[in-house]
Amino acid sequence: MDLQEYARTLESRVSTLETRNSELVADLMRKSAQLSDAEDTIKRWQAELEIVASKTGHNLCHIWIPDLLKKTLGHTGGFPDPENMTREEFEYGCKIYQDDIFSAIRAKQAE
Repeated sequence: MDLQEYARTLESRVSTLETRNSELVADLMRKSAQLSDAEDTIKRWQAELEIVASKTGHNLCHIWIPDLLKKTLGHTGGFPDPENMTREEFEYGCKIYQDDIFSAIRAKQAE
């Protein structure tokens, strides 16, 4: 291989490496943006969980579960929409919530 061929080979390799470096830098920037979005999501969820955890007395209510889901995930899943639930749905949720709490307490006491 003569000197000119060797120079062309090196230039080709440098060009390939520069292209790959640009691709990796772009990928790193995308990953960094995704990480930043994930950190923001965690901060929002943590704030919402802290609000729920601070509730006491009657404010410790079943409504916080669908409300938390709506504020964090954007939907309430199998729960009624807290902004559009009827009085009957709310009262039914209270009954189920109370039954669940007292069942868990009785089960723990039985241990």
